Parts: sequence; structure tokens; C-alpha cells
Amino acid sequence: MTPPLTIRNLTSTPLDLKLVERYEAPGTKKARCLGTLKATLVSPSSKKLAENAESFARQDVSIRLEPFRSQATDIKPLERETSHTLRLTIEADGQRYRIEPAHSHASQTFTPLVPGPKHQYTGIFFPKDSFLAVYSSANLQCWMRELSDVTPLSGLSIPEQLENGVRFFDIRVQPEDPEDTSKDGLILVHGAFPISLTGTKHFRGLIHDIRDFLDHNPSETIIVSLKREGTGHATDQQLSMILHDHYANEDPNWWYTEPRIPKLGEVRGKLVLMRRFAIDDRLKTEHNGMGWGLDAEDWAYNTPDDTHGMVRVQDFCEVLETENIQIKTKYAEEHLVRAAELVCPIPGITTDAVNPVPPEPLYLNFLSASNFWKKGCWPEKIAAKLNPAMIEYLCMRHHSTITTSPLLRLPLELRTLIYGYLTPAQTLSYPLGPNTAISALSHRPPPRALLLTCRMLACEALDHFYRVARFRVMLNPPAPLADPHFQRLAHLPQLRRIRNLGVLLDWDFPKAPSYAREAGAGGFEFGLEAEVPFFRQVMDRGRCADMLRLAKRLVGVLDSAKEMRTVCVSWTDLVEGCWEEKKAVLEVLVGGIRAKGVKVVRGDVVALDEKGAVKLFDGWDVVGEGRR
Repeated sequence: MTPPLTIRNLTSTPLDLKLVERYEAPGTKKARCLGTLKATLVSPSSKKLAENAESFARQDVSIRLEPFRSQATDIKPLERETSHTLRLTIEADGQRYRIEPAHSHASQTFTPLVPGPKHQYTGIFFPKDSFLAVYSSANLQCWMRELSDVTPLSGLSIPEQLENGVRFFDIRVQPEDPEDTSKDGLILVHGAFPISLTGTKHFRGLIHDIRDFLDHNPSETIIVSLKREGTGHATDQQLSMILHDHYANEDPNWWYTEPRIPKLGEVRGKLVLMRRFAIDDRLKTEHNGMGWGLDAEDWAYNTPDDTHGMVRVQDFCEVLETENIQIKTKYAEEHLVRAAELVCPIPGITTDAVNPVPPEPLYLNFLSASNFWKKGCWPEKIAAKLNPAMIEYLCMRHHSTITTSPLLRLPLELRTLIYGYLTPAQTLSYPLGPNTAISALSHRPPPRALLLTCRMLACEALDHFYRVARFRVMLNPPAPLADPHFQRLAHLPQLRRIRNLGVLLDWDFPKAPSYAREAGAGGFEFGLEAEVPFFRQVMDRGRCADMLRLAKRLVGVLDSAKEMRTVCVSWTDLVEGCWEEKKAVLEVLVGGIRAKGVKVVRGDVVALDEKGAVKLFDGWDVVGEGRR
């Protein structure tokens, strides 16, 4: 008997299952009749339901799907045997998406039901277990763009091919003419054989393709693992000098060759060299004597788990019998568990911003294996069994086998109360440093000890924190809130997760002669312009122009705030008049934020000209939560 449906939310966003519908399966007699009557006959080549197909059963539900959690339901996906198709509609951030789980392990993209959707979701359905896994699938060709610059490279995982997300290449080369140092030829090989039977393929061509990809996707980075193989008498040292002289040194802006795991911001748009070869003595003095390239020179052969240099690897590759495919699968699953038990040390979030914990090694988990002498163990035969098993494991069991904190045994409601206690309402001034545009924070962040406990608790605690906390930006020209401050804000990892933002427009300008002098009053002393109404008016308008510039800059920076839900606009105004200029500022700020689909509310409004302020805000229909 098929069990009820279970849904696993493998995204960082809470989801809600809202609607369950059942249809006659395309191709059945009843479905064809309905299709004829409604003129919605589905093409035999497509099993997708027609957009206006009529369901024979519809059920409105409200089932919460918490991030990185599985939720059992009482929904029976295979009712009426197999003569129907199921359609599920989920909701995220007020937007709905739907999917029709197929009777296969093939991935499916959720169909957004609104224009300009904020998210992209993909589902994988396992019919035997009635299990649906949901994960985010936005922009695989530039998925690194959404990650913070301070993320260690060892904190990233690598999906499919370049345009589909691959960021790691395992390459074997044979120097073509190792004795001639003027030659850069490196033949692509595997073992003793060339990779192509139609002609020699060179490393230079592969690098050209990678560079072309990085040109079009400068937010990405590619890890290039290189090893010397093939026939001939070339040495590792000769290979290292060819790479150094003809590749890395010729294009130093394209290559990262330091012998340490970099932060993502250091290597965007670059190739990161991971060397599986020994280096020439001349290269051992590079980078202040630390060496050259990420060291992965000599991990153990055919290993289920080995740490060497800057990598920890599972590379059990000699599957001599078909029965050993299960052993290979077990080793790969165990290595995923080892990697997932760590918490990535991101400065300022999960480790100290000034003295961060060093990053863990790069975890490499090879799924490839073969035995040339046994047909059942050829690479494609192993992949046909291993790949589906790994997909099922990642979707259904990954994390369930990890040793977790006792806190996870508590109900979510109780854990949420704990997170609330550990992130109390407490105003912090300039919590991210004096040189960022964030001037205040309403709640204390989760303690680092909690974030380092386990990944699930870290995700839950941070999700709770960003849900309740409000970050504040203050616009106060001509104070030195110049573009560099916004530049830093644009690259803060926290900006991508902020949900609630407060913006204070402080019109209580300090008395300064700069604007009056620009109008030709260079002889006035400090403060004198306040006694001359004309120059005071010129100053106020100049400051309004600066406020407008800052408002435009802030609206542009908030493009990176993908999780933003609410912006609260507060107003402190001890300057009389200039209402047309102030209206222009509010139009840019409120209009620009609303255009992103973000709700705008009014905070506290303090003004000498109460009627003018009330008229301005009421005209913009900004719902209030503060006082006037």
C-alpha cells in the first residue's frame, strides 16, 4: 500500500501547501472525452495537464513546510489507482507555484502562477515512497552570485555542467614537449589514453571555453583540479613550470594560485588551481615561501576517506564486482554526512569577523568508478545505479543520518521560543561596523555557540532572527554617508537575508556653509547663513538634492535584498518648507521600493510643519505603524 504524501522543503524559505487537485490522467478514455468536450485535448507527446483542465477532486489545505524539514501529510497521491494525476499548489511569500508530480524520478520545475515570481522551485517525486522533495533552482549558470563574498570556497557544493552549475573540473594532462620550455602544449588524457579518438584535444582549448563562460558570468569561479597522466617521460615538476610560465603567469588576473582556500569574493571570475602534482623547487618560494596552488598532491588511492593537504576526499574507484556498487554508494553517502556535519565559518555570521576560524578543507566526493574487465562495472553501468541512488539519498535521507543536537528533538514551537529568548529585542548601534550604512539593529543576533551546534539549528535560528529583526539605515546629508558606505552595504552577506528594514530620513540638517558657498556666499562664516533667509533656502534645497541622491542610491542597493518584505520609513524634519523637493525624495524612495514588490509602512514622523508632513504621507497612502 502506498503511504501518504511526504514533502521535504530543501529551501531556506518557509512554504505552505495550499491546494491539492486530482485530474484524470492524460490519455485515459475519460480524459479524452473531457478534452473533446472542453476543446482541451492534450497532445499524446505531452503528459502535462492542459491549463484549463477540470479536476474531479479539489481540496483547500494549509500545511506548513518549514525550511530543511520533512512534513508528513494525510494526502494519498495514488487514490483511484493510477487513473489520475495529482496537482499540488504551494505558496511562498504570498506567491503561488504548482507542480504535477510525475511517476518517475525526473526533476520538474514548478509553474509560477504570478508574473515576476520571486523564486524558482524544482521538485523530485519518488512514487514508491510518495515523497516529494522541493529545492530552489534559480539561475544555475550564476548560482554563486547569491552567495556572500566572504564565503570560504570549501563551503560550496558543486552541481552539473557549466551552464547547469558545475564549478569543478577533474582534468588529467600530458605535457606534449616537456623538454622545450617554450612550448605550452598539454594534451587532455585519462590514464594512458587520449580523451578523444577523433584527434588530440588540448588543455588550452578547454581553458578558452572556461574563460568565455567566466566572461559572461563574472560572479562565478571554477576549481580546476590538474593531474599528470598519459605516456612519455614528463615529470610533475615540468608540468608545474609549464602551467606557471604559460598559463598562470601569462594571465595572472584569471588564475588563483595561492596555497590557501580563498574566500569567494577573492576568486569571482577566476580559475582556482588545485594541483595533484609535485611542484618545481622554484615554485616552493612563491607566495612568501608557502608554495603554489591548492595542495591535493597525494591523497590515498582508492580511498573511502582521506585527508591530504587542503582536501578531504572519497575516491573509491575500483568497483571490481557489481555487488561493490552498493559499497561505493555507501561510501559516497557517508562522505556527504561528514561534510554536512560542519558549519561553514562565514566571518561575522558563524565565526568572528576579525579573527575568523580557518576554513575546513575542500570536501571532494567522487561518484565515478569502473572495471574495464567486467561489462557490468563499466562507467555507464555504475552510473545507472549510483546516480539514482544518490538522488534519492539527497532528497529523502540526507541530514536524517547526521548526529544532531538534542534541541532538534524538541517541538518547533518550543525551539522558536528558545530562539526568541536568545535573540532579545535590544537596540545595537552600528552592529556591522561604523563604515556601513546600517546604523542600528533592533535585536541581538543568535549567539555563535548556537550557530556552530549544527546546520539545522543554525538555519532555524538565523531564519527566526531575520524574521523578527529590523535593520535601520539613516539618510542624513551632508553627513559622510557617501557612496562607499552603500558600496559596503551592497556586498554585505546580511543584506541578502534582511526581511525588515527601517529607513530614517533625517532632515534636521547641521549648519554648514558648503551649500551657500556653492551659491556664491563664500564670505559667510559658520552659522551666519542661518540668519539670512535666502541662503538658508539655498542650503535646504541643496541638502534636499543630496537626500534625493542618497535615496536613489539606497533603492539601487536594495536590488540585492532578495528576502526583503517590509520597509518602514520614518521622518525627522526640523526644516520648514521645500515640500516639493521632499515629495520628490519620497516618490523615489517609496515608489522604488514598492516596485520591487516590497511593502512600505510609515514609522514615526516628527516635523515642525505637521500639516505639510501629514499631507505628504497621506498622499502616498503609506500605512502607518508609528506615531505622527
